[in-house]
Amino acid sequence: MGTSCACLLATLCTALHERKTLLPRCAGGLLFLRRFIDDKIGIWIDTDPDQWQNFKSDVNNFGALTWKVEELSRSVNFLDLT
Repeated sequence: MGTSCACLLATLCTALHERKTLLPRCAGGLLFLRRFIDDKIGIWIDTDPDQWQNFKSDVNNFGALTWKVEELSRSVNFLDLT
């Protein structure tokens, strides 16, 4: 990152996108969503595959950053923990 506040600014911009776009659009399917800098973890409870695809699209339709979204499963690797 170029400046000392770049990580903070990236975190704030991503949080704004989550609060204004992701959470309102996916309130029915997204039970839990947390992020630590560039890692996210969430619990998805909706069974509608179209809404899951829309969520993955919304995550990556913001800025130049793209997220690797794993498919739905019952276990997860997050911050080197399973």
